[in-house]
Amino acid sequence: MAFDTLAALRTEFDSCERVLFVDLSTRTVLAWDGAVKLPQERLDALCHLATATLGIGGIGAGPGCQQAVVAGATGCHILRRVAPGADEALCCTLAPGAAVGAILPRMAQLCETLSGPASRRQA
Repeated sequence: MAFDTLAALRTEFDSCERVLFVDLSTRTVLAWDGAVKLPQERLDALCHLATATLGIGGIGAGPGCQQAVVAGATGCHILRRVAPGADEALCCTLAPGAAVGAILPRMAQLCETLSGPASRRQA
């Protein structure tokens, strides 16, 4: 998977501050792109949020949870597994007031690409 893919998603939406590709089972950030460089601790916290929200290993909503939106005063996070039951997920951080509905179809398209056979061969 190319970092360019994450960068393309982030730059397509002005309100998208960062995009992470994470492994929920190992709680690892595999790749990320953002306008501002973040310390590893902040990236790890976002990965933990995805794990706790989407669920893995008995934590959170369970492996059946495909997508979630976590909103707060500083914006929102869209968390989406690349495929049902997959350990990998995308995490997008959006600025306050962002049109969440606009980015959801694009995230779904990217997840389909990431979960495809060609992607698994390149990993």
